[in-house]
Amino acid sequence: SIQYGEKALTVSGIDDLTRMQILITLSSLYIGTGQNLDKAKAHAGQLIDLAKANKEKEPSEAQWTKMIGAGWFLQGQTAEKAKDMGAAADAYINSYTILKDPKIMAQIKKLAKTLYDAKQFAEAEKVFRTLYNQSKDADSALILGQILYRNNKADEALTLFKEAYAKKRTG
Repeated sequence: SIQYGEKALTVSGIDDLTRMQILITLSSLYIGTGQNLDKAKAHAGQLIDLAKANKEKEPSEAQWTKMIGAGWFLQGQTAEKAKDMGAAADAYINSYTILKDPKIMAQIKKLAKTLYDAKQFAEAEKVFRTLYNQSKDADSALILGQILYRNNKADEALTLFKEAYAKKRTG
């Protein structure tokens, strides 16, 4: 499949939408096998660039925006597979900002927990800030407060702890 997909990209006369679908498929296949992650990232980047170019030509077409979001999601999967959690977080956040898909938010939460458990608090702070800004719920405030406290930002953490307690009066 990968060989035929790569060959298909070299064929002239393919319309942009078909090219984007091939790029999505190839990137997904590379991610799935865990091999050639550089190619997966490159194909996802090409997808984003091609979709942006088409969006400039046809701004009213929603499919180009969806393709940009899909490209960012593939970038996130590639980075996560390569164990580059910071880049994965950035890419997933970009994708969620565009698509607002709950499945992407679930992926961001999973990644945030992985970063927190690995004690990568600086990266986890960035991801949990995004989660908190999306939901503004007590649980997100509490976890972000814990991360801020661990990052020596006690005053900001205290504000979030108070907010979390006001929303959910538990221990």
